[in-house]
Amino acid sequence: MLYSSLIGTLTLNIQPMVARALTMRDIWLTLSNTYGKPSRGHVKQLKQQLKRCTKGTQSVTEYMRGIFAKADQLALLGSPLDHEDLLDTITGGLGDDYRAVVEMVNGRDVPISLEELHEKLLNRENDITAIEELSGSSVPVTANNTQTRSQRGGFRGNQASRGGYRNN
Repeated sequence: MLYSSLIGTLTLNIQPMVARALTMRDIWLTLSNTYGKPSRGHVKQLKQQLKRCTKGTQSVTEYMRGIFAKADQLALLGSPLDHEDLLDTITGGLGDDYRAVVEMVNGRDVPISLEELHEKLLNRENDITAIEELSGSSVPVTANNTQTRSQRGGFRGNQASRGGYRNN
């Protein structure tokens, strides 16, 4: 009865892995060997996922929650991220709209706390939302493109953001 109960608690994609187990002990050993041991491949996979994290259209809270979930998994696998590496991961996936916050974080002698970084990112997100509402635009603040035709017939873009930065 316990055997059936344990099988019933597993998701459908995991059940086939333990279907041939004859005892509860066999189930536990299979699950432990598959998910309980920190494999080098699993750690590398999580680190690669962290490198590819970008905020995109997510809210700041959703973005940071996703990064923290992966960082927590790494810590559980015995490979926790250093605080400054976590800060670099968070700031590395932000767009130009958050450039001022990123520069502030990178310019500090003492690393910022995660709570303070989250607060500053939320404040910037609110500023961006307010600017978009005032302009009546859902286009990101830094998407003010002007294009001119070059002599060769191609286009050359010149972007300027409202945040006081100029991209050439």
